[in-house]
Amino acid sequence: MSSKLRMDELTKGILSAKLLEVCGCDIDTAIYAFIPTIDENIRLHTNSLHMLPKILDSAISIFANSKTNIAKNSNYYIKIKKEHDQLIRSFNDVCEFVGYKGQKKIGESKVHATLSYISHIYFDAFIEPVQFFLPHSSICSGKWEFWDSIDFFAFKEKLQNKQFNFHFKEKIVKSKVWNPKFDLDIFPIIVQRRLTKEKLLDKKLNPASMIKAMIIKIGEMGRPFINYEVVDFSIRELFTYLGEKKYTRVDREIEFLKRLDNEIIKILKGGI
Repeated sequence: MSSKLRMDELTKGILSAKLLEVCGCDIDTAIYAFIPTIDENIRLHTNSLHMLPKILDSAISIFANSKTNIAKNSNYYIKIKKEHDQLIRSFNDVCEFVGYKGQKKIGESKVHATLSYISHIYFDAFIEPVQFFLPHSSICSGKWEFWDSIDFFAFKEKLQNKQFNFHFKEKIVKSKVWNPKFDLDIFPIIVQRRLTKEKLLDKKLNPASMIKAMIIKIGEMGRPFINYEVVDFSIRELFTYLGEKKYTRVDREIEFLKRLDNEIIKILKGGI
C-alpha cells in the first residue's frame, strides 16, 4: 500500500492493539487491522462497511483456520491468502513495539476482529477522506476541521517521514488516554443511574459498543451531512452479521473516542 497519504501500517496496528486492550479483547485479533491494506486496487471495497462481512470471513477462515461461508476461490480469500506472511510479520512488529507476546493461534471472534478491522478505517479518517458507507452513501467522512486548521500539504509530507511516524507511535503508546476512567458527573443523570446500577464505571469498555460508537462517529464526520438512517441501517446490518441482538449503549465508548480523537490530533499537530 502507498504510505504517501496515510499513517503507516504499524501505527494503525498499534492503535488497534491498544483499543482492543481497552475493550478486553484478544490482542492477537489486531492482525485484522491490516486487512484493509491487502490490495490498493480494491481500496473502496475494504473501506466499505457493507463489504466487511465477506472480507472478514475470508480473513478469519485463513488466520483462525475457522470454517466460514467463504469459498477458497473467492477474490478476497485469494488476495488475503497471498498476503498471509506479510500480515503475520506486520502483526509481530506491533507486538514487538507495544510489548505483547504474539499468540500462536489467532482469535476467531467476529466482534473482536470487526473492532480491529473498523479501527483501521477509523484511524485512516484522520489522514484522508473515506467512503465508509458505500453503497448506501457515497459521502466521504474525515477530520475536516483538523485538516482546515493545518497546512495539509505539509502534513502529507510529514506522513512520509520516519521520525514523524516514530514520534507519533511513541507518544500515543505512552498516553494516559488508554486508561478509560470516567467521572460520573460528565454523563446525564439517566446515564449516571444506569452506569451505577450496572457497575460499569470500572469495567473494560464493551467491544460491540465500541464498534457502534466508531460507526456513529464516522457518520458524524461526513461532509456533507450523512443521513442518520444510513448510519442506523449500517449498524443494524453489521450487528446482524455479528449476531448482536441486544440494544447496545455507547455512552462510555463515545466519551472515550472523544478523548482519543483529541489526543491523536494533539500529537499529530505537535509533530508538524
